[in-house]
Amino acid sequence: MFRFVVLAVPFVAADALSLIDPEAFYEKLLKPSLGALFVSQFIVFIVFPLFKRGLRWLPLVAIACGLAGWGFYTLVAGSAAT
Repeated sequence: MFRFVVLAVPFVAADALSLIDPEAFYEKLLKPSLGALFVSQFIVFIVFPLFKRGLRWLPLVAIACGLAGWGFYTLVAGSAAT
């Protein structure tokens, strides 16, 4: 029960803060959440061939990693989500 409270309280507090100025809250959290999304996708794409055990997946993995890397680069470079 204590773990649930420790995890739930920050989210409820963030929800309450977001009601003050929803647009500013969205703008401040957009880039970090997109960055986390691209990094997590990149990790999944890199690990995928270990589960499928085959070299035939490498072109698909390279394309997917390239797209995730490009998305992260455009996010960090500032041309996305501004």
